[in-house]
Amino acid sequence: MTTDLLTSLKTYLTKLSDGEKTPQEVAAAINAWARESADSLKSKIHDEVEATVLKMGFVKRDEFDRLLARVDAIAPEKKACQEICSQEICSKEGTCQEICCQEGSR
Repeated sequence: MTTDLLTSLKTYLTKLSDGEKTPQEVAAAINAWARESADSLKSKIHDEVEATVLKMGFVKRDEFDRLLARVDAIAPEKKACQEICSQEICSKEGTCQEICCQEGSR
């Protein structure tokens, strides 16, 4: 079927008036055309969004979650340490270093 709605409608109305198609056949064809057009439009929108997101440097939530899981798998001690204690103690030289308190040492 053609992609132009008005051309398609004219074609089907002509076939309907000439008796080549029944009203049900025309309605079914128009319905199928509308579904195909909607799917095509959704696909084009999805592709455009993907390209724009990639161009802008954003990351999808599921990709972020996978990366976070990989980081947690690589350094689980540091994450646990940060959750338990996030104190900073400054040394005499003026630099700060983070210490990790164990649960029982508080």
